Amino acid sequence: MRQLLDKYLKEASIEISDSQIEDLLKFVRLLEKWNGAYNLTSVRKPEAMLSRHIMDSLVIGKYLQGDCFADVGSGPGIPGIPLAVMLPEKKFTLIDSRTKRSVFQRQSVIELKLKNVSILNIRAEQYAGENFDGVISRAFASLGDFLQICRPLCNEKTVFYAMKGEIKDDEVKPVEERIIAVHSLKVPGCDGARNLMIFRS
Repeated sequence: MRQLLDKYLKEASIEISDSQIEDLLKFVRLLEKWNGAYNLTSVRKPEAMLSRHIMDSLVIGKYLQGDCFADVGSGPGIPGIPLAVMLPEKKFTLIDSRTKRSVFQRQSVIELKLKNVSILNIRAEQYAGENFDGVISRAFASLGDFLQICRPLCNEKTVFYAMKGEIKDDEVKPVEERIIAVHSLKVPGCDGARNLMIFRS
């Protein structure tokens, strides 16, 4: 797996340390181990996880502006945990309402010794705390719902990052005036369309 991840990182022009690479591989092994009992992801093979979970997360890293981010509907900690490994200077709060997912997130944070990750086992609508510089979602909801549900997380300067596959005109139209940028992403090992849509709050 190390050789495959090295190949993907080179293709994506992402440079990280050996220890960071080992942490990403460890996270994949944890995800594979827990997936059988917790059904955390439909992706079963670790090699596929490298592309569809690890690289899919890492390729948005260069677009993140600010210091603290919320990963909403984080599931098993994606993209928050891979991003936290790659960007130790930034803070990530993983938000998910399903307890089993939060349990896995906590175990991963412990085993990877991540100091820049917090975990909240709540719905985004229930959040009451300091606002974030950015709010990230990965197939969490429709764009309109995402922007509305995450209002408690943001202030007037917060930026929304929506990771999407195909972009549908009927989904974009109601929120198009808030679009800052749309980036077409090339994810090594993944043939499907991947896009990052960035919105103002």
